[in-house]
Amino acid sequence: MNEISAHFQEKVSELEREGFTRSAAEREAVSSFGEARSIARMMYEAFSKGSWIDAFMSFQPHLIAAALFASHYWHNPIILGFALATVAIITILGWRNGSPTWMYSWAGYAFFPLLIIAFLFRHPMGRTLQFVFTGTGSPVTIWALAGLIAYYAGVFWLMIWAVVKTAKRDWLFVSLMLLPLPVLGIWVLTVEQGGEFLFRAVLEAAPLSARWDSALAYFCFVLGVTSTLFIRIRRRVFKAGAIIAAGMVGGALALRSIWGDVGPMRFLAISACLCAILMSPLLLHEFFGHETDQKVL
Repeated sequence: MNEISAHFQEKVSELEREGFTRSAAEREAVSSFGEARSIARMMYEAFSKGSWIDAFMSFQPHLIAAALFASHYWHNPIILGFALATVAIITILGWRNGSPTWMYSWAGYAFFPLLIIAFLFRHPMGRTLQFVFTGTGSPVTIWALAGLIAYYAGVFWLMIWAVVKTAKRDWLFVSLMLLPLPVLGIWVLTVEQGGEFLFRAVLEAAPLSARWDSALAYFCFVLGVTSTLFIRIRRRVFKAGAIIAAGMVGGALALRSIWGDVGPMRFLAISACLCAILMSPLLLHEFFGHETDQKVL
């Protein structure tokens, strides 16, 4: 920005020496820079390529998740808790230190346990709502209800704040953050619907859901490679293509392993849904980007 400002001032001074007024010189200097979108694209390609250290850091959370599934250690509460605490701490440190590009890969896994806890608390919350609206069921105590409401409100606010803040910077970072969540969320739903509660699966030495561990390990590893490419690639269109391809194809293959042979049409439908989820941050970017542009103007 300092370099651009210096070039702009030099151009304005040159035009003023040629007889332009100050305002006319500024308009001409802005015009001489070219189209704003082209300048933005060139600056993005010049500065968007991260270092190998950034790529290595972006790969790590996916590698941790892949290792937990490949070794079946996700059912060990001590190891799982240590891994989740590590992911949360590194995410917070990254966010407090300028949100480097590698941080968004960690953020997706950091939000996952918060969403899982909210999902596991759905039954007491549902019973309470049923009692409120129908007068039947067994509600929780008032203090438990206050705690549940506070937790759901806190998680909802944190998710919205993080997504909006990230979308204002770049919608691709939101997609990078959301990359593992759809498949892992469907895996949790499948475990619960199969009659094997997640808490029980974590504590069991050989849970029934472990048969899907290999597919999820491969999926997380593919996401790690995708995150590395995202950091190292300069062209924005290739970054978006890497995220969408990994989310669609890798996610659909992982879900095919979980659900069995889903058939070609259902496979395409799953891929389309995953693509829609990963592309949804673009709508946020368009809304908040236009809002920011209006403020600047």
